[in-house]
Amino acid sequence: MPQFCPASLLVALGLLDIALPAQMVSVSESFEGHPAVILVNDKIEITFLKQGSTIASIVLRDDPEKVSPLWNPMRMAREQGRAGSFNPGMGHFVCVDGFGPASPEERAAGMPGHGEAHLQNFELRTIVENGIAILRMSAKLPLVQENLTRTFRLRQRGLC
Repeated sequence: MPQFCPASLLVALGLLDIALPAQMVSVSESFEGHPAVILVNDKIEITFLKQGSTIASIVLRDDPEKVSPLWNPMRMAREQGRAGSFNPGMGHFVCVDGFGPASPEERAAGMPGHGEAHLQNFELRTIVENGIAILRMSAKLPLVQENLTRTFRLRQRGLC
């Protein structure tokens, strides 16, 4: 069984800034039939959905089964022999502006549960500076009138 590296999880959650060569970014990918971006190094593969800038999957490269610990209702349905449907509240998704169900007042204003960020399509930008590739995902949130940007970095070689 592959060994878990805590530093890799920090990277995946965007809590640790590290560098990534440009060839380690794949923008034109798909995850469960939805547009995605994949960051890969020698230890870990992280998949981000363009919708919601969701971290959809984190797998260790040496895991032959490529099992992600993140919530994937489509995979679970397949494993149980049922038809699955896409749920934007999968993986590690962003709850902006709100966590949980919307209040009656928020619902009346059109605010969905967990806020609107996980339903928005994010604009993607990758830049390479001084050997560092950066994935930046941005969206305008029309209901709360905010701009949300998430930035992710990954080192060419794993830390563990």
